[in-house]
Amino acid sequence: MDEGFDKAARTLTTLLQDPEMECRGVTLLLEAFEAFLGNDALGPLLCEQPIADDFAEALNLKLYDVGWDVRDSVVEFVGRLFAKVDHSYPGVEFAIRYNLPLAVLDKITDSEAYVRASCLNTYQAIMKHPRGWDHILANQLQLKVVSHLPALLHDSEAFVRRAALEAMVCLVRDQSCGAVLMEGKEEVVSPADMAKIMDDMDWEVKIRGCQFLEALWDCDERSMDGNKRQRRGLAEDAGSNEMEDVPYQAAQPTWFYRMQGDQLLLEAVQDPARLVRQSILLILRRIHASLSPPLASASRKRASHAPTSAQDADLLCRIQQVDFDRLEASVSVEHLYQEAMEVDREGVDEEMMRVGEELQLDSLDLKISMDVD
Repeated sequence: MDEGFDKAARTLTTLLQDPEMECRGVTLLLEAFEAFLGNDALGPLLCEQPIADDFAEALNLKLYDVGWDVRDSVVEFVGRLFAKVDHSYPGVEFAIRYNLPLAVLDKITDSEAYVRASCLNTYQAIMKHPRGWDHILANQLQLKVVSHLPALLHDSEAFVRRAALEAMVCLVRDQSCGAVLMEGKEEVVSPADMAKIMDDMDWEVKIRGCQFLEALWDCDERSMDGNKRQRRGLAEDAGSNEMEDVPYQAAQPTWFYRMQGDQLLLEAVQDPARLVRQSILLILRRIHASLSPPLASASRKRASHAPTSAQDADLLCRIQQVDFDRLEASVSVEHLYQEAMEVDREGVDEEMMRVGEELQLDSLDLKISMDVD
């Protein structure tokens, strides 16, 4: 290793070990170390040097710093290591070698809400990275993450609840790992929890609740696809050309209906928040499109992606009763501007009428006074 670079790396480590170092200084040190890791020549070399051991140890100590902003900076630093597009980025090797994902997980119950939220966001980055997800599975960290979710879904801070729901969506949608959430020994989220989420005071929490229900729907739909392929194979083995000749068996419980997702999404059509209604509009249209073809078709040949359960038929019927034109108009920004202009115009007209009446009264009083004189 170049002597100058070695000296610089040791200086960074020594400064990071300083217990008096404040957040701004820690952030700059982490950014400098991140820049070293990003260098094609120096990054891989740095990970092989003894100084990396000292830096990793200093990082772990900073996770327990008295300043919450310092702890938060370290957690976000780990997340950035896994957020790189380049999968050969040596920062990932550094994080895995020193088991930084586990160190971050230990702070998911931190006393500071910002740190808890950052831990959840960092784990999303780790889960979405191929090597990060392999590391999580190898150490069964997904089970530890899930075990903390019930408390985080009821966190006092809305941004923590948002991050918890985003992590749940990531598990279901990006990793097809819904069973960890929905089939564990302990219930992570119940229908009552989902109802509370969809009635949250924070509209962004409600949007993420909608996204989680959509992810459950997609997961159930993928299960239906797998079941139909299996039935088609069985039909071919039996010498039949019709898949309907093979009895239908659900591949897994329909998590969407278990969470009463149909009822909650339809109720959210009336949500007072425009962006929540906008999210619902897009989700209901997707579900409607996925349900309509097989139920409307007269052919025995089903669409490959569509389920045919009584619950689906009922949901389709209820979705068809939604006035999508009116719903779309209610989420239009132009519609809101028009409403605001009409309200302002009405307010101006009322004010002008009131001022005019006052002027008329003043004029009448003045005329009476002049007549008396």
